[in-house]
Amino acid sequence: MAKKVGFMTMGKTEAKRGKIAEIGVGMLGYAFMGKAHSNACKKMPYIFWPPPAIP
Repeated sequence: MAKKVGFMTMGKTEAKRGKIAEIGVGMLGYAFMGKAHSNACKKMPYIFWPPPAIP
């Protein structure tokens, strides 16, 4: 039987046990681009779960 990969296995956390690393984030841009980048940074936990790192 083939190993299942793809969307259904993206959120599996068996191998990702332990503390989530914290990283520093530098902001690029200002005005519209600054708002777009900060919004993307804020939405990372929604898109990538469990998060690989916490900004």
